[in-house]
Order: sequence, then structure tokens, then C-alpha cells
Amino acid sequence: ETEAHRTAAAARRSAHFQLPDSVKIVNVTTEAEVELAFAKLRSAEVVGFDTESMRSGRVILLQIATPVEIFLIDLVPLKHCDRLGEDMLGLLMDSRVTTLSFAGFGDFSGLARIPGFSALKNISSVSKLASWVDLQDLFATFRAKQLGVSKKKAVQGLGLATLAEEVLGQPVDKEMQASDWLRRPLTSAQAQYAALDAWVLIKIY
Repeated sequence: ETEAHRTAAAARRSAHFQLPDSVKIVNVTTEAEVELAFAKLRSAEVVGFDTESMRSGRVILLQIATPVEIFLIDLVPLKHCDRLGEDMLGLLMDSRVTTLSFAGFGDFSGLARIPGFSALKNISSVSKLASWVDLQDLFATFRAKQLGVSKKKAVQGLGLATLAEEVLGQPVDKEMQASDWLRRPLTSAQAQYAALDAWVLIKIY
């Protein structure tokens, strides 16, 4: 890595919202780690939810964040883990925990197609869950009323990077979005990106 590369990378970081060093990233690859993760998630008042997928649409990584910790749940070794689907269903049905997403209906339907998440098919529509808040939908509704336009028009151009810049003063960096999510181990940049995408929802909310 040259000095020029390091300088460019530093400039890119300074131009985008970054995950605070105090927030812990936890990799979850076993059923025992799933149990520990969801015990912590169920004790939170609010969590951020996101997924990373292949271009084919196959969901590879599930990220769920609390204000102090982000769990990167690896769906390569855990794709047949029924406990994971049951724990996710329990979290979504828990009215004490607000689950945040951004355009999360696609994330949810992608998860429901994974064998271990068959329990999620018991939910007819995630949008009907009282504890589910989709920030894109929420801000599009607000923007539509503010501008006097249709919700369909208000949602145009309303991406997570745009919303973060509007609310937090800096966009989130989407450079890693199309990276190879099957790579193991994930690079530090991939882990930071995936973790921030879930955690920043709490910060915006």
C-alpha cells in the first residue's frame, strides 16, 4: 500500500460517517453464539437490522445492532440453523424491542427463503408488526407530507447514504456494498461496512 493510497483512504473515511471505536463488532458463526447474541438483543430497547447479499439475491450475512454492540451473523455455516430463525421470529414478535430497518422488506423476504428461517413464513407481513419501523418508509411519509407530493415520489432518491447525510451531517460509505460477501474471513472494511449499516439506523432514529 502506497502513501498515496493511505492518504486517499484517510480522506474517504473523513468524508463519511464512521462507526465509533467504542461499539463492539461480534462475529456469530455457531448455534451457541446465536443463543448468546439473541439473549443480548432481547434485552435491548431498539435494534438495527440489515443483511448483505450476493448479486443473485442470496442472503449471506445478517447484521443486528444494539447501541453498543453489532452482531454479524454468518449465514454460510448457519443457513440450516432452525434456532436462528426461531430466535429471529421471537425478536420480531417482541413488542418491547423496536426493530429498525431501511427498505427492509426485501431483506426480510430474502431471509425467509433460507432453510433455517422457515419460521419467518408465519408472519404474513412484516409491515404489520407493531415493533417494526422502516426508516425509509417513515422518512418518505414525512417528506411526502412536508413537500405535498405522493409517497412514491418522496421515496425517490431516498437512500441510506442520503438520509445519513441529512440527519447526521455525513453520508455512510457504500463502497463495500457490491463486494464479495462469500469471502471468509471478511475483510476489516467489509465488517465495518456491514456493522455500520445496521448500527447507523439506531443513530438516525
